Amino acid sequence: MLLVSAFPMSGRCDVVEVNARLGRGINMGNMFEAPSEDAWGNPWQSGYFKLIAELGFQHVRLPVRWEPVDWSLAEAPYTIRPDSLVFELLNEPRRNGVPCWPRA
Repeated sequence: MLLVSAFPMSGRCDVVEVNARLGRGINMGNMFEAPSEDAWGNPWQSGYFKLIAELGFQHVRLPVRWEPVDWSLAEAPYTIRPDSLVFELLNEPRRNGVPCWPRA
């Protein structure tokens, strides 16, 4: 399951309810926020989502900087490139049973 947003974008949410629905989560920061995948010394490694699932996490927040043309199209509609590592990563959590919440 890929979580782009599990909650209504309008109106108020009870943060306690939101937290309970999300469950235990982990932030995968500094991998896809850098100008390139390994610019900040924390490149993606295969098997992270499997390990995260085995450790009992119930969701992942994956911050992504969308400007690099290696990850997204430079012209409208600015979608994620299907041949990019980021596109593949958005499908990997689902295969390991860990919802992923990509955020800019």
